[in-house]
Amino acid sequence: NDYYEEKNYVKVSTAEPIKYRIILDGDDSDYNSLIFILENIFGFNEFTPGQLPIITNALVCVDTVGLLPTGSGKSLCYQFVALLQPCVSFVVDPIKSLMIDQKENLDRKHINRTNYISSDQNGEEKGKIQKEFAEGKYLFVWISPERFQTKTFRDYLEQLNTTMMIGLAVIDEVHCISEWGHDFRTSYLNLSRTIRKHCPSSVFLGLTATAS
Repeated sequence: NDYYEEKNYVKVSTAEPIKYRIILDGDDSDYNSLIFILENIFGFNEFTPGQLPIITNALVCVDTVGLLPTGSGKSLCYQFVALLQPCVSFVVDPIKSLMIDQKENLDRKHINRTNYISSDQNGEEKGKIQKEFAEGKYLFVWISPERFQTKTFRDYLEQLNTTMMIGLAVIDEVHCISEWGHDFRTSYLNLSRTIRKHCPSSVFLGLTATAS
């Protein structure tokens, strides 16, 4: 928590993303360490089916697509990985209520160096959060796919990328990148290309409960 509530003095200190070597069996297994983090930060004593392979794959810095049923803890997958990287990350989310819900859930766990940018905010609020994001004030932010279509945000992303490391590019509802999704949000069309251009150090983690 911040000591000063009126001013945001925090700045995330970043380094190269860590390519973990995760071992899940034998005498050198990292499983108990992962469970320790799960219990002490997130309050769960076991992973739900499918979570652990997604998390371990992303921790070794491999682009990953995770498919889990609704309610199986997709958001925990990216939160777990992002907190174990000395980097700034972002989450592309097409639904405003999910951004708010996920931020509030992390706030209750006292992980409060996060924020979101949505159409409910006025121009001044969005500008302030974008600027703070570029200055490394947050561990990660939630943003809509349309945000990447604005030059102002891309400029802020460039600024961030020159001074800090961007570790994780999370694409929630990643099925929207498919042909079916283009009718839903056309901004997904160039999303991966834009991220690769402006955030070359980032690892992709796509999450969805929808499979065709």
